[in-house]
Amino acid sequence: MRADEQLVDHFNETYRRLTNTRRHNTAFCNYPENVASHSFFVVYITMMLADTMKDCGDFKVQVEKAMRIAVLHDVEESFSGDILATMKMEDATFRKSLEIINERIMSRLFGRFGGSDAADYIGLWRLHRVRQDLEGCLVYIADTIALICYTGNEVSMGNSGLEEQFINGMRRLRRILRDKRFAAIDRIANELEVFYGIYDSDK
Repeated sequence: MRADEQLVDHFNETYRRLTNTRRHNTAFCNYPENVASHSFFVVYITMMLADTMKDCGDFKVQVEKAMRIAVLHDVEESFSGDILATMKMEDATFRKSLEIINERIMSRLFGRFGGSDAADYIGLWRLHRVRQDLEGCLVYIADTIALICYTGNEVSMGNSGLEEQFINGMRRLRRILRDKRFAAIDRIANELEVFYGIYDSDK
């Protein structure tokens, strides 16, 4: 298969899979969300947060790198599906096995192209998981905010079944925002809580 044919095949397969992979797939949702739409908002939020931090001058954020990580952060779900966070946290052995499987998926997705680009894509994807550098952590924050916005809107429409996910997302966001690198955006958690009017009784 020629390089251009490979690209078209890859575009079509990724589009078809990500637009048909539903998030929160065991919960009732007024407006079901797919991985593609979630990923768009993660990229958008990442860009806005990165620019905010860059303008405040606290830490040097590589905006393009952060956005590239965001684009790739859930692409493995085109094959694995959206596995619930509660399942991932249930058992360490399962979580480790899932990491190995996801690595294989990424190799399958991008390995066909070969060269340094494929290695770069997989390397960027890993940064969201290990969260050792600023940009990877920023995408993790954006991912969490996207979750909070989605579940917050669902709860506001009467879907109390997603309130626990909203609160868990808020707890996760508050934990990572304690990092002094994110002082420029550390009030976002309070603003989200006030905006949606959903409060954690255990806070």
